[in-house]
Amino acid sequence: MRKLFFCFLFLLISIFSFYAESYSAYYLSAEGLSREHLKTALQRRASKHQFLLYDELWNYFQQTDALDNNRVLDRYSSTEYVFSQSSQMDREHAFPKSWWGGATFYPVYSDLHHLYPSDRSANIAKSNNPLGKVSTNPSFSNGVSQVGPSVISGYSGTVFEPADEYKGDFARAYFYVVTAYEQLFGIWDSPMLDNNTYPVFKTWAIDLLLEWHTNDPVSQLEIDRNEQVYLVQQNRNPFIDYPQLVDYIWGNKQQDVFYTSSVITEPTIVSPWQDDTIQFPAIFEDDEIEETVYIRGLNLSEGLSLSITDDANSYFSLAETTVSKTNAEQPNAYPIKIKFSPTEVKEATAILTISGGGATPVSVVLSGTSLNRAVAKPEAQPISNVENNAATLSWTGVYKATNYFVDVYKNGLPKNTTVISEDFEGFYKTSFASNSQGAHSSDVSDSLDYFMSTKEWAGDKIYHANKTAKLGTASAKGYITTPVLDLSHNNGNYTVKFDAKLWVGASEKTTILILHNNVQVQEVTLTSDFQPFEFNFSNGTKESKITLTAKIASNNRFFLDNIRIEQLQPEPIFVKENFDVGDVLFYDLYDLEYDTEYFYRVRANKEGDISANSNTVSFTLPFVNSVLEINYAKYDLFVQDGVIYFTNLENEAKLDFAIFSQIGKTILQDIVLPNQSSSYALSPGFYILKIGKEHFVKIMVSK
Repeated sequence: MRKLFFCFLFLLISIFSFYAESYSAYYLSAEGLSREHLKTALQRRASKHQFLLYDELWNYFQQTDALDNNRVLDRYSSTEYVFSQSSQMDREHAFPKSWWGGATFYPVYSDLHHLYPSDRSANIAKSNNPLGKVSTNPSFSNGVSQVGPSVISGYSGTVFEPADEYKGDFARAYFYVVTAYEQLFGIWDSPMLDNNTYPVFKTWAIDLLLEWHTNDPVSQLEIDRNEQVYLVQQNRNPFIDYPQLVDYIWGNKQQDVFYTSSVITEPTIVSPWQDDTIQFPAIFEDDEIEETVYIRGLNLSEGLSLSITDDANSYFSLAETTVSKTNAEQPNAYPIKIKFSPTEVKEATAILTISGGGATPVSVVLSGTSLNRAVAKPEAQPISNVENNAATLSWTGVYKATNYFVDVYKNGLPKNTTVISEDFEGFYKTSFASNSQGAHSSDVSDSLDYFMSTKEWAGDKIYHANKTAKLGTASAKGYITTPVLDLSHNNGNYTVKFDAKLWVGASEKTTILILHNNVQVQEVTLTSDFQPFEFNFSNGTKESKITLTAKIASNNRFFLDNIRIEQLQPEPIFVKENFDVGDVLFYDLYDLEYDTEYFYRVRANKEGDISANSNTVSFTLPFVNSVLEINYAKYDLFVQDGVIYFTNLENEAKLDFAIFSQIGKTILQDIVLPNQSSSYALSPGFYILKIGKEHFVKIMVSK
């Protein structure tokens, strides 16, 4: 047995040595640190990972928590499940989600390093109770997990106690969460935690976790799982790779500094690490954003230099280009600000190189994405250069617009018209968290133009919800307002339609409001299912805005879909519809009818993003009360107030007389006898007269 024990011990040491050597480069930034500085260095490393979808966790569990014969590894009970029975199990947060707000911070919500498949009854019993040792009278026990009164000095409430073989697993998961997400310290809400970044745990909790970490050391099961999670998430649990880290941060080695293997004596840049990527959040073109890079070195002979290369567009810039030896060697690292300032829509990269101090240079990738800012709308100007039946349309230019589209139309007969509609197809994001009801966690009210099918909507506390919109939070009112609409037609009568349902909650209010120009016009009572609503109003103006809003701020959340506003309006008869005039700021329009009211509007296009309509300009080409008189040897022609007076001056010959439109259509044909006169009333416009066989006259008929 003794020989077997030493063989096992040698094997265990060999396993840890292998992994320590394999991943020393991964933890380079933690070298030479202890206590809070070591924890923060690990946070900067472990927090950089791929974010997973909570709804897809069962796919990942088949990689991380599978036993033979397709069985599920359940750390909470002895009940055997296979993966086809996953609907009977839970995706359990070992570190309870209520302690930090759950899906409101999605990266930790779906982080596999503290998520395990769980027997449902055990999960329900565990609830959000802290870890602890349960008394001899548990309220729940299934032979693996138990829940009941604590027997730990320092905490007397209800606790959850896993089986001995998993206590170390839970302890290391807890160490991981408070390290990888230490920035959440301000919202920790747990009897185990204080609201600080270090030491985070209350004294009784540290003692308990250290005991479990020591008594249940890292197993091959944990090592294998850590590898599988790394393949999925691209980050590691440092307390599995290097269990001794716990002692340097919370245990009996706080006065010493940590090294992955041997003490580093050569000049070395340890942060950032070679080939790291500094990923900037996506921003709109012409905006700018900063990210912080932490610079640290060991045994440097002098200060460090920073430079940016391969920046084709010069989008990246450094606030400082040198770091002194003193600053570079401080244990909490030296923060350097890097700015990303894109001016075009594209994905951009550059290389940041840190060199000097006698150390091998380190290069990292800078990566940023700039999004297309919603294009502004042009302003249509009054017509100009009016001549005969032509006029010039013009408008103001829009920054970065590549071309413009023009609509020219006149009013036809009244027709039921959709003035505006929105189906929220662009609100494609969602959340699979059970308490999110499908609503994503990011408020998009400042970027509605980017997601909605029509421009210039406004609002607050608006969230994607799987192609619907969720409005409001538990403590803030949500609302959405249309662009300015012309609802003055049909004596101001119009119809508002939409689908809506309330957020399901015990204390949720059921009433929302419809406003016209910020004045309440309707209360609406919602149910837990989407229902269609339709309301008629008679207060429309040329500048109307319709708002759908919560009635109160607290617990008045609701979902919206399929907004539509309809009115009986003149149907437009288009002369030009969506006509591409190119990148010019004017357009000459011909063949207009006199005494007819026309309307025109313009839209700008910027790389496929079409602006809202400009203001609409109306115009009419007025008739001039003109008199035309032509005296000719064979006839007299006199035109006044829309009437042609024609006299044949021949004594014996008849004259053929014909009237044609400008495009050659025959309007009238007549024969005027010698010494006779005829008159012809015509609509205003331009005409061509044919007199005799060869004589043509172009005239304008006006009122």
